[in-house]
Amino acid sequence: MIEPGLIPRRGEERKMKEFFLRLKPADAITVKAIVNTVKSLTEDYAVERSIMSQHSNAFFGVYAIAGNITKSGDRPDIDLLVVTNAWWWSGYRSEDPEEDSFALNGDWVAGTLRDIFSKENYKVKVRKEIPSKYKGAGAKQKGMLRLEPNSEGRKPIDIVIVNEISLKDSKIYSLAEFEQHIDVDSKGKPLPKVLLFEA
Repeated sequence: MIEPGLIPRRGEERKMKEFFLRLKPADAITVKAIVNTVKSLTEDYAVERSIMSQHSNAFFGVYAIAGNITKSGDRPDIDLLVVTNAWWWSGYRSEDPEEDSFALNGDWVAGTLRDIFSKENYKVKVRKEIPSKYKGAGAKQKGMLRLEPNSEGRKPIDIVIVNEISLKDSKIYSLAEFEQHIDVDSKGKPLPKVLLFEA
């Protein structure tokens, strides 16, 4: 049975189950909570757009990436990718006025994840600045949050974030186009990943 908020494409369900089987139960719970946080953001975004009477072709995706899907054996951390081209009317204001709030650059995904998981026994740090409209844009631009557990028995989680500023010059309009044209290696081959959620 698929957990609420974890919506695989046809043929992806087995890969998703295999990914979660590799995780300790506590880490699986956290990853599912991250996915459900992004799912909640997609719902909030849809409401915002309907209130403003704006049509949106926004997409959201959450993927498992890196060693937990490409290598065998125990891994030191968990790597996720969150991608969206959604554009909010106002920037996100973090509840925590720490220095790295500025590095969030008003990004709704990064700010929401940081505020939620800072209260869930994780120390959340911005490892790479989240792209903003005031920086040069391009598909190569990515931000990253690191969730460091405050207690034993959980692994750190790196969340790579690709937002609308990262994608603004790419002329892609769907998650499938992102997978085929943006998230690729130097030879244009799609990078390995397991889809955990799409909207």
